Amino acid sequence: MGASYSKQKIRLISGESVYREQAELVGFCHSKQHPGFLVKSIVKRKGCLEKHCSRLEPFPEQPFWISQKAKAQTRAQQKEEKKQALLERKQRQAQTLSLLQEIMSYANWLIDAYSVPLLITGVSLTKQDSGEEKLIVNYVTDQAVNDSPSFCDFEAMIGQRFQKPAELRHTRMPDGRLATTGEFEAYLAAHRRS
Repeated sequence: MGASYSKQKIRLISGESVYREQAELVGFCHSKQHPGFLVKSIVKRKGCLEKHCSRLEPFPEQPFWISQKAKAQTRAQQKEEKKQALLERKQRQAQTLSLLQEIMSYANWLIDAYSVPLLITGVSLTKQDSGEEKLIVNYVTDQAVNDSPSFCDFEAMIGQRFQKPAELRHTRMPDGRLATTGEFEAYLAAHRRS
């Protein structure tokens, strides 16, 4: 019988008068069309939070609002963590791009300085099974053979300069054949026009 005294008769925004515990009331709506007390289910159904309704007067001591505040803080923290992760990824990409450009410049300098008969077609980084990064330097020569062993000193100088293992790979044409310098340049020229 004592429990019935803790309930009080209130008017909800739906217009109905009900008996509710004080702890069930999460706020009051000051709308002229439907003033009244709010319970959690009505706040969710009406979308008061999503609308950022200015007529909503929350009762901040209620567990509903405490949990809403905690959820909002969690969402804000997750959003900040995503933003930070995206920023870090962009920074890593920029560092990688800068490194690849530096490798390309150094490789072309070596070719000029030592008269190495190569044309560099691209550079990339790949992860080995050990997790260590490996430099891949793609190239073509006047011969359509795997002649990378002929350039092991060139490969070693690049690896030593960037303190990473390096590997020369003869570039292949789209049909899988090893490309010659002439074929590769003709292929590039044809694809630049289209």
